[in-house]
Amino acid sequence: MLLERAGSLAIIGEQLASVDSGGQLVLISGEAGVGKTALVEAFCRDYAPGSRVLLGHCDDLFAPRPLGPLTDIAHLCGGPLLEALQAGDRPGAFDAFLEELSLPPRPVIAVFEDVHWADEATFDLIRFVARRLHRLPCLVIVTYRDDLDRDHPLRVALGDLVESNVTRIQVQVLSLDAVQAMAGNSAVDPEVLLSATGGNPFFVAEVLAGGGHTLPSTVRDAVLGRAQSLSSSARDALDAAAILRDGSSAHLVSAGRQRSGDAHSPPAATR
Repeated sequence: MLLERAGSLAIIGEQLASVDSGGQLVLISGEAGVGKTALVEAFCRDYAPGSRVLLGHCDDLFAPRPLGPLTDIAHLCGGPLLEALQAGDRPGAFDAFLEELSLPPRPVIAVFEDVHWADEATFDLIRFVARRLHRLPCLVIVTYRDDLDRDHPLRVALGDLVESNVTRIQVQVLSLDAVQAMAGNSAVDPEVLLSATGGNPFFVAEVLAGGGHTLPSTVRDAVLGRAQSLSSSARDALDAAAILRDGSSAHLVSAGRQRSGDAHSPPAATR
């Protein structure tokens, strides 16, 4: 069930409708589980029938796949693109990808999923394509999480994308009305569900699937997995905030961390 996404779908549709006069790049951001992939899938299915969709993914690996999304697309397309990648010819692969974006049936939609996990070569590819979109009849969609560290290389890449044909969409969490719609006739109180999940569609769906009585293991594992990627000081701040629960301030979180002996580094909540 895709709720409260009509506005975002309309914006992407407007960009697709304008590609005859120049390609468009749509950057879709949001927290994990908020529905970025669901939004893109719904758009390609319902708003772009007949379009050629080239889909590539980045994966949560210790060592990112070199040009992971482009490799996925190359295996779909074959031809010069795949040959160039297999030969280790990166400039040739970039040029071959531009050709793929121009081939019929048009318009072509290229999707790069989860680029917060991409390697730097993929960031270079996005910049390379963005600077040449004005002559390509295509739509390029890039999805990524918006909770990036300040020094994440994707931030630098995004900062370079200032062209007029770049559109940014931030996918928001659900409102109470949407949570009520998802809950339907469930015995779960929608207001309690909203408070517990923050309106995150993935969390809402998993809690409802579990009957709303216990914390589903899928939600627990997702939260703990994200926490593991934090610095030790950030995890201390997260622990303090979890104990203080709703309404905790940065000052209280800082005080809680200082009592635990970590009084020297600034709390993550204030950075």
